[in-house]
Amino acid sequence: MNGLDLSAPFDRATLLRRGTAAGLSLGLAGLLPQLAGARASSVTLNLVAYSTPKAVMTAQEAAYAATSQGSGVSFTNSFGPSTSQANAVAAGQSADLVFLSWPGDIQILVNAGLVNANWDEQAYHGIVANTVLVFALRDGNPKKITQWSDLIKPGVQVITPNPSSSGSAKWNVLAAYAAQRHLGKSDAEAVAYVKALFKNVVAQPTSGSNATAAFLAGEGDVLLTFEAESITANQASGPNTIQYVIPKQTMLVQLPIAVIKSSPNENPANLFIQYLKETPAQTLFGQKGFRPVNPAAAKRFKFPVRPGEITSDHGWDMPRQHGVVAPIVARLRAHGIRTSIFVDAVPGMMAAAAATGCDRVEIYTEPYAAAFGTPRQAAELARVRDTAAAAAAAGLGVNAGHDLDLKNLPLLAREVPALAEVSIGHALIADALYVGLAESVKRYVRACRGEAVDAPLTR
Repeated sequence: MNGLDLSAPFDRATLLRRGTAAGLSLGLAGLLPQLAGARASSVTLNLVAYSTPKAVMTAQEAAYAATSQGSGVSFTNSFGPSTSQANAVAAGQSADLVFLSWPGDIQILVNAGLVNANWDEQAYHGIVANTVLVFALRDGNPKKITQWSDLIKPGVQVITPNPSSSGSAKWNVLAAYAAQRHLGKSDAEAVAYVKALFKNVVAQPTSGSNATAAFLAGEGDVLLTFEAESITANQASGPNTIQYVIPKQTMLVQLPIAVIKSSPNENPANLFIQYLKETPAQTLFGQKGFRPVNPAAAKRFKFPVRPGEITSDHGWDMPRQHGVVAPIVARLRAHGIRTSIFVDAVPGMMAAAAATGCDRVEIYTEPYAAAFGTPRQAAELARVRDTAAAAAAAGLGVNAGHDLDLKNLPLLAREVPALAEVSIGHALIADALYVGLAESVKRYVRACRGEAVDAPLTR
């Protein structure tokens, strides 16, 4: 088992609690008044980060310093295993902001009183970039490793970082477990799989970057790693430095960033984080192999999407994925089943969506929800409104969903009159815990009519 303990400190409940995107989307509304007119001058920001994003962050820092807002800002950097870095900051290591690979490592700093508890209510839930889990392989893939079941075959040697120090290792554990559940396995069967996997682990370096170094030095047959780490290695040392496959049941890895609230440079650090989520910086993340969270930047890249990717953070890409969607819609229609396909808020895609034969589209509203209460709100709302109008013009019904709640739903309902249905199950049930199911339903009915509604105070 190489020291793996599934009970602590990364038990499954902890892994699942903060391992996927969730929560309210308040944007930077509470922060912007503090930042209005603020400019950094002769400031040194101390970034403490997980081990692998050195290349992209040094590029981001140089780009920021060349802007008028970043003029006079310099950086010191510390890169290392994510959990170890979080524990070091909690123990007193100097930091103005942290960029870690596991949301639970941010929670270490919340528990220490160093990061605000609402860090994940900032734009994009406090996430600055995404990546996915991949299998890095030997040249030519001699062991024919393509799926999770291959990792537990006799003779397959696996490398993964150590979960006690590395955030990426925790993602690996979560992905292995979640993949089995996604395949229909029971909890006990999924746990048994993880135990079998770690029997084949031959090395657990302290960090993701050290694990990559061990693999490149010749250890193991397969490395569990991030897509971004593999792309970074190939950019640095040649396109075939690391060959990798994305398993069908992969995991969307969300990378959090947060300010240390006791930092004397809190405002300049917040300005830098705000910059990192804007389109130019997000485009740079994409160029360095990370998946942007900013929708405008994300549309500039075509990262592979696996059918079993364990996430819901984008819609079907039309017309590129017409050949996947249309035959499924046709089979469903043949049985009298109506269909609605998930789409991004892109008006120009609606004619192609209609060409699949679907009855409705469900517009992905997370960018609107994340922008609610911020200067980006009007632009994101307009995208949803224009997409709904284009869908209606194409003869499609209009649904909407993702992170809609009592705060942002009334405005959306007023601005999108064609809206026929909204997906609000998570928020409705969460509010019901505070006000009761009957009252929660009443409030959401009013919100769907466009009426302003009080959200539970506890939220």
